[in-house]
Amino acid sequence: MRQFSLILLGVLLHTVVFAQDFKLFSPGREQLFRTTGDLFYMLHIDSVKVQNPGESRYYNYKYGHDIFDTLRFCDNLSTDSWLGKYAVSKANGSYLFYNKEGDSLLIHTDTTYGVWRFGTLTGQNFAEAFFDKSQSNDTLLVIGFQAKSKMGDPIDHPVNKEQIIIGKQNGFLRTIDFYSFPEKCYSLVLSGSTDPAEGLTDFRSDEIYDYEVGDIFHRKQEDIFYSLFVPCCRLSFRNLSPTAHLC
Repeated sequence: MRQFSLILLGVLLHTVVFAQDFKLFSPGREQLFRTTGDLFYMLHIDSVKVQNPGESRYYNYKYGHDIFDTLRFCDNLSTDSWLGKYAVSKANGSYLFYNKEGDSLLIHTDTTYGVWRFGTLTGQNFAEAFFDKSQSNDTLLVIGFQAKSKMGDPIDHPVNKEQIIIGKQNGFLRTIDFYSFPEKCYSLVLSGSTDPAEGLTDFRSDEIYDYEVGDIFHRKQEDIFYSLFVPCCRLSFRNLSPTAHLC
């Protein structure tokens, strides 16, 4: 009996540690995610607000949505990021995200939850999330989805093909655009991650605009009806002041 109790205690402790080790966000780290359409989404938590003991709000940096999506200019930073207005982490390893309608989307990192309600779909339907235990292990969590009708029956929906993959070291390895869900299901795959020294100390304008003769610039002109790629140009002379600003 004593041996059985020790084994059970070890399993319970492993489950708790297993859940607590998975963190989705690391303030100061910059991560770049690629969509299937070769667009890039940035994850950079620039502020954290502690709400209650064990509960924090994570704010991603603001960015401009493209003109086709919001009919706003690309330099308008009033729109929430792909994480939503903010993300909330709780002491039990749960995370809440909010879409453009303000509806919450729930992610667990504790595998004891098994299956749970992820979020609302149109027509009173909803999406369930579940751990794919055949692919998950001590360093990787794989979450799948199943759309269901308001009566609880499985239905077809693009979310059924999506996955959220969480690594113990890097957080999201694959995820979705929470802000646009469920209107759109954008898959996001981690393309690059860094813990830059830049940003920890102030830098000067001449450290940004440090172009040299021979540097190549690529430009792309967008029109509401078509896209036109403009050939790249090479810098043939350099006459920039330290405070120069290029558009």
